Amino acid sequence: FERASFAHVLAEQMMRDCKLDEFDRARDRTAAPESIRYELWRTRITGGAGTLAPKIRQGDGSDDTTFVRHVLEGYGPVLRQGYCPG
Repeated sequence: FERASFAHVLAEQMMRDCKLDEFDRARDRTAAPESIRYELWRTRITGGAGTLAPKIRQGDGSDDTTFVRHVLEGYGPVLRQGYCPG
């Protein structure tokens, strides 16, 4: 649990710092590296969040709102800080 939590915090910081390799390493050590949140955070560095639109529209097939929360948490930094410099 603690390792995954630390990895989440580290992934968030690497996303903010625009460090792709470090972000990928940290994300891979989180509890849910395939989460849409991390996919969106990654697009802050690489660009092109719009390519995830079909996946976001499709959702995760559950009635749970976790997926929606992860989308909002994932796209928030892109809205607030914009994409990383090219």
